[in-house]
Amino acid sequence: IKAMIGSASSHVFRASDIDSRVFRASDVDSRVFSGSDIDSRVFSASDIDSRVFSASDIDSRVFSGSDVDSRVISAIDINSRVFSTTDIDSRVFSASDIDSRFISASDIDSRVFSASDIDSHDFSASDMDSRVISASDKFACYQRE
Repeated sequence: IKAMIGSASSHVFRASDIDSRVFRASDVDSRVFSGSDIDSRVFSASDIDSRVFSASDIDSRVFSGSDVDSRVISAIDINSRVFSTTDIDSRVFSASDIDSRFISASDIDSRVFSASDIDSHDFSASDMDSRVISASDKFACYQRE
């Protein structure tokens, strides 16, 4: 395995050759960037504020990143069709695409809002007081409990 290591002003760069396909570099601000090549298809980087960004390529189709405020943003691509995000207030927003036809979100007050698309024809929401509001367009009915 061929390896190249260089250091200048606490900049460290390492690269392994075509056999291992791993490339890593850390800079003076302790930012770390790493990537593995076409075989593993994983690319990740963390910066000085502990933000972490990672992505796996076309085989796994997973892209995720968390920032300094512990916000987590993730997405799974066309194979799994799942897209989800969590924000700083613990609000969770998730959506699955055309295959599952399901979109849901819960907010900071534990209100849960969910909707499934044209296949299931069901839309439901519960509010902070555990009231449940649901509607099904298939039966053209509205219900509140």
